[in-house]
Amino acid sequence: MVSLYMFHEIRKLKKEGKNNTEIGRILGLYRGTVAKYLKQTSPPEYSPRDRCTRDDHFGVYQDHVRGWLAKSPGLSAAEVFELLVEEGYRGSYRTLRRRLKGLREGRASERFFEQEYVPGEQSQFDFKERIKIPFWDGVREIYLHFGTLPYSGKFLVQGYPGKNFECFMDGIDAFFRFVGGMSENIRIDNLSPCVSKVLSGDRRKYTGVFQRAIAYYGFGVLPCSPGRGNEKGDVERDIRTHAKRIENLIALQDLKFESFKELNLWLIEYCEKRTTGKIAEKFLLEKPELHGLLERKVSVLSRIEERTATAYGMIKLDESTYSVPDEAIEKRCQIILGIESVTIEILETGKVVAVHPRAQGGGRVDSILLEHVLPSLCRKPRAMLRWCHKEALFPTPSYRKLYQKLKREQSFGVEQDYLKILNLIQHTSFAELTIAIELALESGHGGIADKIRDLILVEHHPHNVIDINSHLNQPKLNIELGDYNTLIPGEEDGSSGISSMFNGAEAFSDEVRILRSGSTGHEGEEQL
Repeated sequence: MVSLYMFHEIRKLKKEGKNNTEIGRILGLYRGTVAKYLKQTSPPEYSPRDRCTRDDHFGVYQDHVRGWLAKSPGLSAAEVFELLVEEGYRGSYRTLRRRLKGLREGRASERFFEQEYVPGEQSQFDFKERIKIPFWDGVREIYLHFGTLPYSGKFLVQGYPGKNFECFMDGIDAFFRFVGGMSENIRIDNLSPCVSKVLSGDRRKYTGVFQRAIAYYGFGVLPCSPGRGNEKGDVERDIRTHAKRIENLIALQDLKFESFKELNLWLIEYCEKRTTGKIAEKFLLEKPELHGLLERKVSVLSRIEERTATAYGMIKLDESTYSVPDEAIEKRCQIILGIESVTIEILETGKVVAVHPRAQGGGRVDSILLEHVLPSLCRKPRAMLRWCHKEALFPTPSYRKLYQKLKREQSFGVEQDYLKILNLIQHTSFAELTIAIELALESGHGGIADKIRDLILVEHHPHNVIDINSHLNQPKLNIELGDYNTLIPGEEDGSSGISSMFNGAEAFSDEVRILRSGSTGHEGEEQL
């Protein structure tokens, strides 16, 4: 049996010149079914059943269930099933769940209304609340951003660390590029980074950054009424359908992601695989109706603010604090808020002076980079004792242990020596400095500061460095290798073979001496 819609689709495709096999493949029907309904001149009619074809095992227990729900509305279907089995119920759990749904609080099942859309008319966007996704550095709670074309059903999911303006607009831009064009309008919730005030009807007061995005892209905005998510039911449907599937699929395949970029590439592939059947066919009709894409601009997709760096070498924005180097103190700076980073540049010169990580999930963060504050703290070491951001000087427990050990070893200049050790980060990476500190702490002997310096600055200690020059200036070895050449086939005359290899090595040694002495031949100017 086929529906009235399928009956007309069969005849429509036949008029387009497709054979029965092709029609069956497109509509998911057997070729014989297609042939059957092509022979009929009128749509199939189905009369309702005049009687139930199965025994109603639930009917006699319906009053019992109503009584239980009145006393405890929160009873689950599984709990009700267990109680009914004890009463003698012999029906299925599936039947119970279906009947129970209509009994709860005396309400019938909710009715839904299928909507009609014009190709390219609108796209819908929304966030899924946080889900847990495994990354190589641990499990993170992220937000899934969904975009949907209601006419065709083509959709895209992308993952983000927060629900701020930058993540929301990046998801919209990524969706437009995924489908290859822009819709006439977008339908969204009243997300606070975009909507500053809800007015009467469809009127909204939008934030400055969102107004700039609207002007650049040129789309219309169809805001949902407060608390009426059903007004964008198509994207809500995709969230219900795919959010849990994505989470389950990642768990089943035991996937871990290195970054959000890698996660989003995987999500694009996931969405592409599900653009099939009717979705693919309708999308072919909708794509020509989409507007052309515009250039991706960071100034449109990111929030940009201006602040003056304080005399403390800090910039405060949204209750968060970011450090800047000495060259930016008391200068006007531009702050570019990206998805995962905060970039600070001096407004007058345009020079980027700092890039800070952005707090995951939003909220307040104090990001103090050691390379910004250490040069000044080394000149004023005692200032660290009451510095309000001194916790930045102890990034791991190892640094705290180092400071305590220095205090036990000496009674004066502890802060200065500790800061000088931290300042070694100018010569190495944070990871290598941390390892050097841990190795020095494990040694358990005195002079810990010197040990750390030796581990980091070993190239400055001549006794730890091989004197390459003394090896290169050794006299040439006069070895007769002609007798050995006769042992190599084809080298009986001794004109090549091992001796030629050593001659090449001697020539290379001479070239190294020339390079070390410079092109002019002055032996005193070593330029290795």
